[in-house]
Amino acid sequence: ANSSNPDIDYLSFSSWSGVFSIDNVRVQAHLTGQPPLDILRRLSQLTQSAIYDENGKIKFVRFTLASSPSFTLADSGTVDAQATLDDRELINRAAVSAAYNVDSQSFGVTVFDISSDSQASYGLREEVVSENYVWLTDSVSALNLAQRMIVTNKNMQNKYSITTPLTSIGVEIGDTVTYQDSFLQVDDTFRVMGISTDMQTGKKTLDIDR
Repeated sequence: ANSSNPDIDYLSFSSWSGVFSIDNVRVQAHLTGQPPLDILRRLSQLTQSAIYDENGKIKFVRFTLASSPSFTLADSGTVDAQATLDDRELINRAAVSAAYNVDSQSFGVTVFDISSDSQASYGLREEVVSENYVWLTDSVSALNLAQRMIVTNKNMQNKYSITTPLTSIGVEIGDTVTYQDSFLQVDDTFRVMGISTDMQTGKKTLDIDR
């Protein structure tokens, strides 16, 4: 990305792209007029990232495991909270293809990661990733994604949607927070996956999970 591009938050892009040499994640693309939003959605999936619009600029954040919280959100500072549990997001066998060949329209490698304990508890829940115009370039990159998919999705876990006063909290998507709620009986660390703001009601809603 060019730092002069007015549509990109270059600071977030520079930080985001710099992570991948450390994490051994490499991506390649062959674009022939695909919709930009679809490209970004697929790139987001392959890199386990949030790519979103903020104040007219595209921001990039690499999701990390929920650790080292930057903020504590207690029920005393919230307006409302809801918990959801959805087994459709369970993954205990991940298959990720990489090294796509445009000429032969085939992948050079497919790697797998599994959770035997999760399969014993819930049965087989498989997710296959085989993107063919934005793809991971090698087995190391593919294994990185497969392992992250298993770690974050092998167990049934509540997700929370928390409504707070607009001025009460200054977190961003990708941040880690500690959420405490005596009614919902939760005291744990979560990632902020989504934020929506309602200026009319003066409230902000945070979507968090592990």
